[in-house]
Amino acid sequence: MSARYGEAGPLAISGVDFSLAKGETIAVIGESGSGKSTLARTLIGAMKPASGEVRLDGKPLAASLASRTATQRRCIQFVHQYADTALNPRHKIGKILGRPLTFYHGLNSRARRQRVAELLDMVGLPPFFSDRYPAELSGGQKQRVNLARALAAEPEVIICDEVISALDSIVAGKILQLLRQLQQKTGIAIIFITHDISVAARLSEWTLVIHAGKVVECGATAEVLAPPYQIHTKHLIDAVPVFRVGWIDEVLAKP
Repeated sequence: MSARYGEAGPLAISGVDFSLAKGETIAVIGESGSGKSTLARTLIGAMKPASGEVRLDGKPLAASLASRTATQRRCIQFVHQYADTALNPRHKIGKILGRPLTFYHGLNSRARRQRVAELLDMVGLPPFFSDRYPAELSGGQKQRVNLARALAAEPEVIICDEVISALDSIVAGKILQLLRQLQQKTGIAIIFITHDISVAARLSEWTLVIHAGKVVECGATAEVLAPPYQIHTKHLIDAVPVFRVGWIDEVLAKP
């Protein structure tokens, strides 16, 4: 699959080809500007492929989101990087989670309230959070609501676009743990977009490395992250900070 911005612009991504089974996770990694978010936009139908197609359960999806059926839109959900901009600050959490429940499942008010409470419980938040506004939540709590909103559709695939990049390491770790728990409970497939190769090692069975819009490596995570490394994979591995005891003494000892 390939995609470009504009009718005659250069290809933003090209040669992308991968499959993902139910209950599996693939990490899409690469530096900023490599084409990761373009790939996500193409998968959800926000951009039309210049060539190739997206398939769900073996059946091709319409190129644009507007042309997909409600069921097809429901089956692939997107979790944004920044929960602050993804959640409407004027709406309470109950209303934010209730909208997809009404749109996709047609739940009445009573059933909707019950399902909102269940969704909050799934992401580790108490039911009274339904009466809170996004501004009353921490960054990690907002991202949990973001996940709950995606789960409200009962999707088959969730695309997570740098969902932990704005969180501190402890909160980010809890979000990764939550994703694993949700996957085990629901059987969803996860496409996890990140620039952090250590996240791929922790979360995914499969890893796709993208550079300048092209896939340079794709395979089982254990194999991709084992030497000898492909050159761009090695650059991403080398970019992960390593904290060692005594490094200051080593620096001071140098002439």
